[in-house]
Amino acid sequence: MAYTKLSSFMAEKHRPILRKYQQIAIRDLLYQQAELCHLEHQFAEVAQQDAIEDTERGWYGQDWWTMSTSHTRGFGGKQWETALEIRRKLQEYCKRCKKGGTELNQKC
Repeated sequence: MAYTKLSSFMAEKHRPILRKYQQIAIRDLLYQQAELCHLEHQFAEVAQQDAIEDTERGWYGQDWWTMSTSHTRGFGGKQWETALEIRRKLQEYCKRCKKGGTELNQKC
């Protein structure tokens, strides 16, 4: 049966038969959590290394502006880059979680 014919039948009879993909949706959330844990660990390592430096890098834990503009002064900006990566991943993760898990219960 063609997709057009099947979808028309389902719509007319109000009997959509759609798969939820709940297991792979949950697995994907777990992957996102693992990715965030890895980034958190990576950030902690970089922050610890920066804190013991006798340069402006030693101030990054207390002065976000200095950290965020460090690449303009030749200090690399690894801690800031990692923080921004965490921000992007966390926003994506939180967006999914704010739905209250409804995406896991909805039909696609």
